[in-house]
Formats: sequence, C-alpha cells, structure tokens
Amino acid sequence: FIRLYNGMDYGTGKSVFFDNLSLTEVIAPFGPQWRGGAGGGVADVDYATLSFPTPELAEINTVDGGWLTFARSIAGTFSPEPGAEDLTLSKLSDTTYRLTDLDGTVTEFTQQGTALVATSTWTPEANTTTRYLYDTTTLSSLIKRMINAVEPGVGDCTTATPARGCEVLEYDYATATTATATTVGDVIDRVRSVKVWSWDPNANLGAGAQSAVEVAHYAYDQQGRLRQVWDPRLATPLKTAYEYDSVGHVTKLAPAGQLPWMFDYTTISGDANTGRLAKVRRAALKPGSASETDGEVATTVVYRVPLTKTAGGPHDLEATAVATWGQG
Repeated sequence: FIRLYNGMDYGTGKSVFFDNLSLTEVIAPFGPQWRGGAGGGVADVDYATLSFPTPELAEINTVDGGWLTFARSIAGTFSPEPGAEDLTLSKLSDTTYRLTDLDGTVTEFTQQGTALVATSTWTPEANTTTRYLYDTTTLSSLIKRMINAVEPGVGDCTTATPARGCEVLEYDYATATTATATTVGDVIDRVRSVKVWSWDPNANLGAGAQSAVEVAHYAYDQQGRLRQVWDPRLATPLKTAYEYDSVGHVTKLAPAGQLPWMFDYTTISGDANTGRLAKVRRAALKPGSASETDGEVATTVVYRVPLTKTAGGPHDLEATAVATWGQG
C-alpha cells in the first residue's frame, strides 16, 4: 500500500508519503518555486536546517518556510525565542547539534557538505529513529534517502540494496537534461523519480528479494520548472500539471481529472516582492451537473488592511481596542 501526495499548496515542499513517512527536499530540487526539507517519520517533525547568521544567533528553518531562533551566549549555551521555551538546542560537536522537545522528541543536525541539516529524528520510545541520507557530491545537500525506524535485527538500510525489513524512500536525480523548448523532460540535478524499497516475495524465482519500485515521476521544462508529476505504475498515467508566469510564479495547478486551480498575484507599493498571492480560484460546477461550469469559487487575499474601522478596516484592532477584550 502506497499513499502519494504530490505538489499541492506552495510551501509544502512536494511531500511524498509512504505509510508514516514523508520526504521533501532541502535545496529545491523540484525547481525554485518549491520549498522543502526533511520531515515526517515517527517523530513527525518538520525541522530542516540549522544555521548561524551571526555568532550570537542560531536559526532553525522548517519545511514550510518558517523558522525559530536561539540566542547563543558567550559560554555557548542557547536560549530559545519567546514561545519556544519547550525546545532545547545543544551542541554535541562542531558538526553535530541536537534539538530536544519537552516531550523527549529529538532532531539531530549534522554537517553534510557545507550545511547543517536534519539527519535523524526520534521519540523517547524504542526503535523510533528515522534517518535522512544526503548526496553531498555537489555544493548542495540533497536528500537521497529517508529510512524509517526499523525493528531490532533488521540489517543495514544504507547499502545500495537495503536489507530485508527496511522501509526506504529513495530519490533519483537526473544526471543530464533532456527537456527542450517544446518538450518536458529531465533537468540535471532535479528529482526525476521517487522509489520505494520493499520486500517482493515473488522476486528471485519466488525466493523473494528487496526491490525498488518507482511510485512518482517528475518532468520539467527547459527553465527547470516542474511541469508534470504522475504515478508511472498506472498504464494510463494521471498527470498533475503546473503552469507559471514569466517570473516563475505558479499560476495554474491542474490535478488529473479535476478542474484546475488558478493563482493570481499582485504587487504592493513599496514592496520589493514581484508578486504576492492575491486570489486562488477555480471554475464552479453548475448545480446538478458533473461537467458543466457556472462561475467560479475564489479566495481573495488582501494586504495592509487598516487596523481601525475609521481608517477603512473591518474591525478595530489597534492596541487600545484590543486592551478592552480582557484577554490579559
């Protein structure tokens, strides 16, 4: 049984789920429009990388694009930002750091190439360690494998062919570019497929063997932007397609067999951002019809909303008004 979820909302990092596993990338190997990092596993955490913008500050980035910070003292101890007091960051060595939650959940960061990335997570229970293996042959640190927690007695899951009993997701990166101006295809250093390693009892003349099955395939345009994703095990692939504007914003998401989602963008005076999301919309089905459309459904995003009704806002949310709520 394999459950796939491919490329929905921006910021999800193109998660692929296998049982309780998810695997997303640290360095956008699905194209610059997609964010990601190591996540999922038994611990179900979403911490991706650890960096030190300044000697006095540690920053932990999450898969969805968020972050949290720790102040570092002269003695080398770390103090979390307000609201994150249940987290403890500690240094084990110059290349290894550990983030521990109050409930005992641990995320370990180790240096892979030039980056400190999440390489393992676990909970206080036994046999719950999820491991992340990276490809550091280039300047980027790209997740190559995600190894789920194993039971005692299971062999080595890091070998070219994982031992029986291993639950492993493996990403296959393109080594050459085949995409052209008119045809989608592979782009070097982009993920071309995701494989699941599992035990096949029918292999090896019925003796059984570990085998890798491709469960997701990805195609890109010549600019390296993700255009299509599908499950290659189906005789007639059901492809999810993406379209972009001239500056790279995702403008259309078309799941197989569904009406497409459209994304509109806007700019704000004085804002350097080339386009903030303004509306998400799709055609609406006519009541009683499975194929005829009538109008559209949409969610609109408004920026710089005034904090008072006097200034044109929908509610009074300035400090003096909030103080009357009695929420202190």
